Amino acid sequence: VSGTVDDPFVTSAVLTVNGNRETIPVQAGTFSRTVTTGLVAGVNTISLSAVDNIGNVGNSGSVSVNYDAVVPAVSITSPQHGYKTNNASVNITGRVVDVPPLTTANLTLNGNISVIPVVSDNFSTSVNLTEGQNTLSVAATDGVNSGNSGNITLTLDSTAPGLTINLGDPTDQILITVNSDEPLAATPTVTVNGSVDMTLIQTDTWTGTYPATGTLAAGSYTVVVTGTDEAGNSATKQATFTKETVTVAANTTTQVSTNTTTIQLSTTANVSNAWITITEHSDNPAENNESEKEAGVFVEILTNEDMRNQLDYVIIEVEYDPAVLAALGIEESTLKLYWWNTNTGQWELVAGSTVDTVNNKVSGKGYHLSEFGIFGKA
Repeated sequence: VSGTVDDPFVTSAVLTVNGNRETIPVQAGTFSRTVTTGLVAGVNTISLSAVDNIGNVGNSGSVSVNYDAVVPAVSITSPQHGYKTNNASVNITGRVVDVPPLTTANLTLNGNISVIPVVSDNFSTSVNLTEGQNTLSVAATDGVNSGNSGNITLTLDSTAPGLTINLGDPTDQILITVNSDEPLAATPTVTVNGSVDMTLIQTDTWTGTYPATGTLAAGSYTVVVTGTDEAGNSATKQATFTKETVTVAANTTTQVSTNTTTIQLSTTANVSNAWITITEHSDNPAENNESEKEAGVFVEILTNEDMRNQLDYVIIEVEYDPAVLAALGIEESTLKLYWWNTNTGQWELVAGSTVDTVNNKVSGKGYHLSEFGIFGKA
């Protein structure tokens, strides 16, 4: 509290705060005093009086001062920090508590401020998120003090998780490995003629075995994997594998087929009761040295030792999806079939590889069984 007294001979005055009187010094007609006691929350009445040497009393008249020591308490109750969603519109709720109650607050989303109503200490409003991470806070001021909720981050994710299925050798049992390119809300569901129990082995990677007990029977199987990310986006992937027992007479051919792959085997001698497995893969062990792009189709063909020793040749025909090629930017006419050479760790072109763009098939003739993949150029 500061002011002036127009009588140069006055050296003190009486400062009254809410009826409490205190004598304060006056020097050269001015006074200044910091009031540390006697104030109450709300309106305070302050006045000053002074008396000159002959008893004349001068009064300043009273002034009203509003004392507000309460900082608005601002909080966001929903959603929580780190919330992820696939819905761009999100409802924000929270509280702004102050005395007296406030009626508005400022919401800041990614640096953009908007005024939102506060009713009975509560607020509720919808905001539109942008793809990716968003930063949001709410602040309020009563004209004296300001309160802030602090920042929370909200993530808009409208992209389904990328799931990859890798299948092991399906001779007796098959090991199923599922990878996700982002965290999932729960363990992915895997079915092969019923559910398969999956175990997390490392971040975003799960494995399970089918069948859980016993030996895999001959037949064709489809692995269906469904995963949902933390934002609620779901994806489903499928892979197939086949196990068959075949008997091949010397210098004749026997055909084994799945939904997407057909092989014709010819042997140099009679082979009886040999097992053959055809497994669809989505995992590429390495880049193609010819700088060709993978078409997302990988097939592994395995057999027992007797068939491997007597194999003359194998003709392989693998189907592809034109829609996948379009998404990958691969020119359909450039597709070729390659086999994975485990000795060199490289993809090598299958002899006589051709593409049938009418029936969407790539074929070639090989002399051993391995992993095969379709590649093409942009």
